[in-house]
Amino acid sequence: MNDLQIMGSLMVNARLRVPELAKRIGVSHQAVYSTIKGLNASPRIRSAIAEAIGKPVEEIWPPDPGTKIPRSPSQKRKRMKK
Repeated sequence: MNDLQIMGSLMVNARLRVPELAKRIGVSHQAVYSTIKGLNASPRIRSAIAEAIGKPVEEIWPPDPGTKIPRSPSQKRKRMKK
């Protein structure tokens, strides 16, 4: 979803405006706007937005296919032993 679709879903589906959601979760409205625009990747804010509009976080912000998933230390050691 793009930022306009997210804000539209908040206003139409959840009947919430960004400042109201921000107040509910105890953050600034700027933090919520930044998350919607993709400038901030706060899991807590993303989760609150997703819950408000009734969609999974992954549907709103799909994982970037170019992003590498960090390996755990045990995975790194196993790889080094081979």
